[in-house]
Amino acid sequence: MTTIKIHVIVFNFAVLAVLMLTSAATAEKIKAVDGFEYVTEEQLNAKWTIAATGFSGPVKIRLNTKDAKEGRQCLEVILPATKADGIARLTLDVSTTVLLRDIAQVRFWLLVDRPESAGASGLYLGDKEWKNYFVRYDIRKNQYGWQKICVSLSDFKKEGAEPSLDTVTQMRISLWFPGNQPANRILVDELVWDNVEEKSLNLNREWWE
Repeated sequence: MTTIKIHVIVFNFAVLAVLMLTSAATAEKIKAVDGFEYVTEEQLNAKWTIAATGFSGPVKIRLNTKDAKEGRQCLEVILPATKADGIARLTLDVSTTVLLRDIAQVRFWLLVDRPESAGASGLYLGDKEWKNYFVRYDIRKNQYGWQKICVSLSDFKKEGAEPSLDTVTQMRISLWFPGNQPANRILVDELVWDNVEEKSLNLNREWWE
């Protein structure tokens, strides 16, 4: 009987050790995550800077607790109709302390209520003044429902002056909308900076070339 108990204890310790090692390995893979699990919208506004031009009214942001893709809540951006002339633009900026040299990929979930009313899109990595930055255009697929955006660090191209991964402190999600489009809504969830890559979208730069 004593021998059986010893075997059981040894087995349990072995299982626990494996689980701990697996958990530690998983934790080491992901550098940083923003799941929008902020307690208040003031905390959200302190972390994210959201700006918009070319819309017929002010853009509203809030934490959505009903439509989150992962976790309890996500970011919701409510867009009024775009003006008749020109192109509207929405930018979502977030600061990061992640060292970009250690990152292989940026991922997040994106939902556009009316994807047919949206135009181009881009993901930027830049310094505080946005004088030096990397960019990847056409990150969004024209589809309904949640879509997972996966952009590898190797997909980014240099623009502006001579950017360096060592000076990157911000990331920007940018969406453009043609004029005279109806009101729309954007949801963003589970932003991950990761040193392990998942399958990327087949991206292109045709819209601006």
